[in-house]
Amino acid sequence: MYAALATQPDISFTVAGIGGYSSRHFTCHHTVTKWGLQNLKFIADFEVHCSSHIGWNDLLTADMDLDWANQSADWESHGGNIFLLSNGTVLWQSLKDDLIAMSTLKAEYIACSECSCEVKWLPQLPWDIHGKDKSLLLINCHNQGVPGNSTAGIVMARTKHIDIYYHNSPDLHARKIVEYSYMHTNNNVADILMKCISNAKQETFTKAMGLW
Repeated sequence: MYAALATQPDISFTVAGIGGYSSRHFTCHHTVTKWGLQNLKFIADFEVHCSSHIGWNDLLTADMDLDWANQSADWESHGGNIFLLSNGTVLWQSLKDDLIAMSTLKAEYIACSECSCEVKWLPQLPWDIHGKDKSLLLINCHNQGVPGNSTAGIVMARTKHIDIYYHNSPDLHARKIVEYSYMHTNNNVADILMKCISNAKQETFTKAMGLW
């Protein structure tokens, strides 16, 4: 758990998955845990790197994605988001939704809202440290409907039933704090935080996080 939260973001999804069965585990969970430990042994010398010339004028961006209803046991979705600055990871999350989404749009919209919550404090760091103005934060979303709903602020039939708690994204956009953009899943680094991916994709996204 410590490694997933503090030093090795690439194992966050595995730890989050097996963590749900710590009180009632089976042989398959033991097997996955052993795979996780083997992976930790392999990447024991890996660490998160950031450019030595990072400036707070560099663009802080966030990738977010969600795997809709991927758990047949309860049909809850698993999402993840990662904040990058100069090709180095500064914050990441891999978490399971606490409700069942009726559509991919609702699931991604909620995940976008959770990611946007971090925006309320993260861009404040440049001001606290260097007295620099806060810059606009770009959030890359996998679902094409999310940027449209977040920037237009239009209540549609598929979103009007979503709790008001999750409608902070349009407000942040209106106040020019966040900009939302669509990004294909093959380029979305957050993919590594919310589902199983191929070895090639794992290696590509690990490097993209600045982990080597």
